[in-house]
Amino acid sequence: MLQDLREKLKGIYIEKVKGECVFCHLLDEEDDKIIFRNENIAVFPPLKSGALKEGHLLIIPVEHHDSLFDMENGEAKDYLGELHCFMKKLEENSRYSSANLLSANGEAAQQSISHQHFHLVLREQDEDYDLWPKTGYSGEKFEAINKELKNLLN
Repeated sequence: MLQDLREKLKGIYIEKVKGECVFCHLLDEEDDKIIFRNENIAVFPPLKSGALKEGHLLIIPVEHHDSLFDMENGEAKDYLGELHCFMKKLEENSRYSSANLLSANGEAAQQSISHQHFHLVLREQDEDYDLWPKTGYSGEKFEAINKELKNLLN
């Protein structure tokens, strides 16, 4: 399951258009594919046959940033604030009562397109679709890693 998900996500936007970021190209040249846009975010479905299910959307910052790591605090707050407003609007005005929000940031996290984006997978109450992989992780290093992170962040 996890490998299948990786392959789908990897193939969604792997190509570039005319040597530029495919998302920036979409913002500049293919406005008809965008279902929502304001000054901070744009929302559109996957461009190829990489959708995980119906109701799969991508939410990107309008300004190019490779990942969340590359955004200034104010830019990230604007982007994430608009993402939150978009999700609330969907919750209040559509049949979707839940959502999965996924983002890969950096090569080791398997980010395939160097333009920050979240995959928003809209969910209905009674659907039978499992997006969470069964990893088999048993938590051997859980406490040690969390202690290390706590020390780094305090």
